[in-house]
Amino acid sequence: MVDDVLGVLEGKEKLAVKLAFDKGLKEFLEAKSSPPKLKNAVRDLQLACDETIKVLFKEKNLGFSHLFKEDRWKKVGLNDYQKQIFWNLNEYADKFAKHKSDSKITFKDTENIIYLTGMFIRLVFTKN
Repeated sequence: MVDDVLGVLEGKEKLAVKLAFDKGLKEFLEAKSSPPKLKNAVRDLQLACDETIKVLFKEKNLGFSHLFKEDRWKKVGLNDYQKQIFWNLNEYADKFAKHKSDSKITFKDTENIIYLTGMFIRLVFTKN
């Protein structure tokens, strides 16, 4: 799964996405000895989604949450169900890692966010 995601992140225009995704994976692996890094991993993965939107729309002021406004999700080829899945991913990461700083993020939660983030990145880049 991870190799499939990294394989679609070739090229200068996608470098910021690749760096954020790589950093999230690294933080996840390092969290085995330092569990607080799980929160950093989730933030990095959400940043990878933000950077994906910037690349797709060639707009530096957009982020992941902007995908769900002005029907941008349709413009990248998502259907209603995919829109809902990825909207929930954004809410999950946003509320869990940013706004609930006292919440405990588990390895399973973070692994789930890794997979969903990877699916999002791969899906929108292969469609576009």
